[in-house]
Amino acid sequence: MRSYLLTFWNILDPLYYLLTRLEYIDRHSNIFRVRITKYKGKDVVLSDGTKINKNDKMLKIHLHNVKLLNELKSVKCTVRRGRIIFQKVHFSMPLIAEYIHNHKNSNEIKGVIGITMLHKGARNLVLRLFDLAAHFTDY
Repeated sequence: MRSYLLTFWNILDPLYYLLTRLEYIDRHSNIFRVRITKYKGKDVVLSDGTKINKNDKMLKIHLHNVKLLNELKSVKCTVRRGRIIFQKVHFSMPLIAEYIHNHKNSNEIKGVIGITMLHKGARNLVLRLFDLAAHFTDY
């Protein structure tokens, strides 16, 4: 059953990629796909003093779930899976910074935004986290 779902997801993923206007940073080594978007939440001041205002340009990151699941399907140990995910995300972060630096509108991109429920491991990646419910008006 699980392999059927993964096969189905593999078939649908290119359509999802097309409809969401995502871009690959590096198709082979990066676990994220990205796109430039406008921030639609309430104004936020990050701990370093950076102000994020409504309609500021952000780089939205999407974890390439189907790629990750295909790579992890033979790994049985959940701790090992967690370590692999952490390593892949850790490896991908500098490539995201390089993507922003080389982007034609790099001076307008205020930050990186992504949605995850894996908040415990995110602190080890030196990410600034905040509760979405406190910052979005439309729920």
